[in-house]
Amino acid sequence: MASQVTMKRTLFCLTLLFPALAQAQPADDPGLSETPPPKPAAPPPRPAAPVPRSDASATVLAPPSFEATPPETHETVETQVTWLDGNGATVGDDDLYARVAAPTVFGPVGLFRVITGDVGRANNFRVGLSLQIFRQDDFLVSAAGGLKGDTNSRFLGNLTINYTPWKYLELYLGLYNSSNQNSRPEVPPARTDPEVILALGDVGAGIKGRLPVTKWFDLALHLGLRFFNSVSGVSVAGNATNFAADLVGSFDLRKAAATSKVPLRFHINFGYLVDNSINLLPAGQCAASTGNDPCVRSRLVEKFGYGIDPSRFRLALAVDVPITIKRVGVEPFVEYHGEFAVGDKDRVFAALAGADQSHQHWMTLGLRIRPVAGLVLDAGVDLALSSFGFAYGTPLPQWNVLLGAAYAYDPSAGSGRTKVVTKTITREVLHASVEGKLRGFVRDAVTKKPVGGATIKYTTRRATPQLSAEDGSFLSYGFSPGPLALEISRDDYETMKLDTSVPANGETPLEVLLTAKPPSGGTLQIKVSDGEGLPVRATVRITNVQSGAAVDAEPDGPAGFSAKLPGGDYLIDVSANGYMSKSRAIAVVAGQPTSVEVVLRKKPTVSHVSLGRGEIIIRGTIHFGTNNAEIRPDGEQLLDEVADVLVKHPELRRIRVEGHTDNRGNADKNLQLSKARAAAVVSYLVKQGIDASRLESEGYGSTQPLVLNMTPAQRAKNRRVAFKILEGGR
Repeated sequence: MASQVTMKRTLFCLTLLFPALAQAQPADDPGLSETPPPKPAAPPPRPAAPVPRSDASATVLAPPSFEATPPETHETVETQVTWLDGNGATVGDDDLYARVAAPTVFGPVGLFRVITGDVGRANNFRVGLSLQIFRQDDFLVSAAGGLKGDTNSRFLGNLTINYTPWKYLELYLGLYNSSNQNSRPEVPPARTDPEVILALGDVGAGIKGRLPVTKWFDLALHLGLRFFNSVSGVSVAGNATNFAADLVGSFDLRKAAATSKVPLRFHINFGYLVDNSINLLPAGQCAASTGNDPCVRSRLVEKFGYGIDPSRFRLALAVDVPITIKRVGVEPFVEYHGEFAVGDKDRVFAALAGADQSHQHWMTLGLRIRPVAGLVLDAGVDLALSSFGFAYGTPLPQWNVLLGAAYAYDPSAGSGRTKVVTKTITREVLHASVEGKLRGFVRDAVTKKPVGGATIKYTTRRATPQLSAEDGSFLSYGFSPGPLALEISRDDYETMKLDTSVPANGETPLEVLLTAKPPSGGTLQIKVSDGEGLPVRATVRITNVQSGAAVDAEPDGPAGFSAKLPGGDYLIDVSANGYMSKSRAIAVVAGQPTSVEVVLRKKPTVSHVSLGRGEIIIRGTIHFGTNNAEIRPDGEQLLDEVADVLVKHPELRRIRVEGHTDNRGNADKNLQLSKARAAAVVSYLVKQGIDASRLESEGYGSTQPLVLNMTPAQRAKNRRVAFKILEGGR
């Protein structure tokens, strides 16, 4: 019994010292017999021969040798940083956003001018600085009677201080300053307004209360006052004080259970502003004026410079996308504003054209960035849609740049906070993959020449298609062993489908013979002449619409050109010295001849059309029939020059043809007429060979005048067709 125990202990020790010996011995071997020789490894299975599934053929070649890949060890380290407050709760992105809620340009928490339903984090102070800049010619006073119009520049700078004493309440104080310079030919005493108007030290204050209806919907009420400094003194003009009341609603989809992963917020403001700023100007100013005289122009500039507008209802809508990228807040947003005047007109302007519009609209595009906790940077631009008439207010600038910066101070941010760094280390042993490959050659079935550029698709595996090399060879990806279906194709060869298989850790050699397709294509004959039927020496460029490939047609006789092309859709561009270029769309049918004749029109002695920045400039007027959209012959000549520019500049990918009228007649009829005329211009250009996908039309009626509609010359200037470059311009 003792000897058996001793023998087992000896066997156990030998097993530990010599593991290979232990693996070679049977479990009941007492250690006295010799180690049997290892069994020879079984040969790998031979790959199955491919089975073609078309008239083409495939051949199995001699298999190459291969070596197994040794296993590797891969290690990854993931680091995660979180913050805990004094109570051990995680400080997340929502908390980061609350601590850096930013003020609007006039005070309460919001975007640029849209107030939001939140009030920021309790006990937070916010200081904001915003700037607004614009410059525009012929803005308040248009050119007339041989005199230039005005050049108006404005700079606004606002400083706001904001405090949230309670999570349902917000207070703010604002200091508003502006500088407006209006330069125009008039000189004193005809001009009664100063060239530079400064409005410094206007003060605003307000309060906002928040009511959280649900976790994702907040209601708020904003009340605000604004005190204007007197124009002629340093004290506050009490009778010019403004009062505002706004009802605010905000929807935050991030806080709703069903849309918690959607970073989207919507906001709506509806309010009323009691605006008494007209009392800044002297009573009875321009009482003797009956039209557009120097006093009226000075009063208009003063109203704009001091920010004088009527009492009005206000509607604002906004959407923003607050996201966090590596703990940097990024928030693009869009605002829409509409204001509707109430009360009496300013009778000084009642007789002016366009004075009766009692509403204005504009949009604001903005981007807010939070680079570090507490700091907010804003940038945006206002885009005017329509303005008050002169009898109600002042025009909106076509554009207005906004810049802003704000800093939020959180007294509790530095106390009781803990930074937690978590590191996760993962070690993975990567064994040699058990996979097989295809090594193939693609050749022509008749000539046995290599076929390069053939597409190899693996239809039964998830893999990106491959192309054969110039010598016809290809090497597939590594696949798990088993059956594999392929599809080999090229445009000028019949597609071949076949079934094969891949071995474990080996390669299946393969030769694929493709059968060429019969030739396909057609002949294109082009004749180029002038309006009298005489031949023109020209350059003809032919572009395939699908592929974008372009070739020059070969001359074929005095005025003829020819080309052999595959079947398909093509665009022909014809140009010649002294003639306006033309474009034609044609279809080539395989095996059939196609003929086309292009008639070129001579260029005018003086060109009236040129390519400008963001638009095609026309020096002239495209005339239409009275109250209809029929283009007159002189207008067709201008449009032929426009077509010439479009043919020579294919990089102009999208052009919007805009129709405009003056303000005479019914506004709805003017709008429909402008749309019809713009559409007629597009139709004419398409008939001249311009690709319809490059053109679109829109009519604006009398809503976008270039100048005041006060004289026949000004109205004629406003009746126009414009060509705006939407894509591809300088």
